[in-house]
Amino acid sequence: MLKLKLKFKKIKNQHGISLLLAVLILAGMLATALVASDILIKTFNITGKVGTSEKAYYAAETAAEIILNKINHEYEDVNTLSLEGELDSGAEYKFENYNLETVSLPLEIILQPRESYQLDLDIEGIIYPDRLTVGGSGGSMVVVSINKTDQQIVQHDVYKTFPQTIAIGLDRDNYHKIRIINDMGHQITYSIQATSSDLAVGVSVRTRGIYQSTERLLNTKNLKWQIYGAVNPELLDCGDGELDHGEQCDGKPFPANCNPFTCQWRYLYTFVTSQRYMVGYLETGGEPDFDGDNLDRGVDDADYKCQTLARAANLPGQYRAWISDPWRNAKDEIYNPRVAELEYRLPDHETIVVDNFYQLVPTSDSENDILKHEINQNEHGVIINSEDIYVATGTSYNGNKVEGYDTINISGFDSGIFCGSKYEWNPWSYHTGGPIPAGTTGGRITSKDKNWVDCTAAGDAIGWCENKYPNYHCFPCVNDDWKEQLHLYCFQYLED
Repeated sequence: MLKLKLKFKKIKNQHGISLLLAVLILAGMLATALVASDILIKTFNITGKVGTSEKAYYAAETAAEIILNKINHEYEDVNTLSLEGELDSGAEYKFENYNLETVSLPLEIILQPRESYQLDLDIEGIIYPDRLTVGGSGGSMVVVSINKTDQQIVQHDVYKTFPQTIAIGLDRDNYHKIRIINDMGHQITYSIQATSSDLAVGVSVRTRGIYQSTERLLNTKNLKWQIYGAVNPELLDCGDGELDHGEQCDGKPFPANCNPFTCQWRYLYTFVTSQRYMVGYLETGGEPDFDGDNLDRGVDDADYKCQTLARAANLPGQYRAWISDPWRNAKDEIYNPRVAELEYRLPDHETIVVDNFYQLVPTSDSENDILKHEINQNEHGVIINSEDIYVATGTSYNGNKVEGYDTINISGFDSGIFCGSKYEWNPWSYHTGGPIPAGTTGGRITSKDKNWVDCTAAGDAIGWCENKYPNYHCFPCVNDDWKEQLHLYCFQYLED
């Protein structure tokens, strides 16, 4: 048998193979890196495009928000709307057009027990039917008319029977809000009909955003109707002219700052008194006179004067003075958590002083503005432009009485400054006696920072005695009495 013997010669030098393997590995790594870099480049490109698209979309969304604010709150005519602008990012935005959102009439609305349906007919530039007729087999309806010029409630009607016909298009001076309430124990189908075949119940706005070469179009629907869930049964009598349990406000005429459907305050009022009052001493043995020109019953007297002026000016609600004495802080007399988040406005109904109660009482002292607007309108909404800008407060920037308020020693004043011995230092204390320098801290109606309530802390001395006693912020003598005529700040509050 033939046998083959194969002999392999051992290769003594393997450097070539190692080099080849190294080249192959490096080539694989290079290929992997190229693929990864390609993926990263594509990802970066996609991310950049997404970022560009988002900026364009945000610009279009911004335009929609601005336009809807013009329609819903500024009541601009939808037929004359225009808008173009640019954001800080460089993205541009533009309002394109609007389309009406309509429903066919008659419209049927099915409400479960305690549900309600609200329809706002307040789009400026829209032609509404002259009359609407609302039908149903029970429940109630609230119709509110709002003046187009100042957006104040001019009429508030409550209906307990159906059908009811409402003049809508014939009333060219007012907008209208309709609230249908099923206060029965079963489902009710209501109907709305008119002479026209359809009814505008909203608008859709089209806006465009542009960033670099990317454009985004956005269509935003703005409906003016809504079905609300269960109504609080305590509020079913809202608008009947009586302040019922669970209501914060009601009456005839209906208060301008009251929600016409829930009878809860929408915002609260504040003002500075048109009158000025003598802030001084109570004559020993004298009888307090609430209707006089003196604040001789202290805080209660100041509250009474605020309430009297507000009632005479037809301002709704209850009012107290922003003033402290040694036993009470001004903020505690006004604060109520149920309305603490509401705005305070001046009597012109529009000017916002603070967004909520908490802004009135900052927790730390600073030179920043506390108020968004000065409290410079009196109870009639008239701006006070005189030099008599000082207000009696006895209160620090945080709503508390001034530190040391009930411990100042006045024994060092001579008789000329003290204004005679027949007067005791007792302007707020109901004859309790003792050194009570109430009223020696005041505010300026021209200020928005802490000087609105405590300008003496900034160095203002109210009165002619400032040169003789600069450390005592005292009031000048009037008619041989240590008194000064000062305004009061008055704030609406909710009594528990």
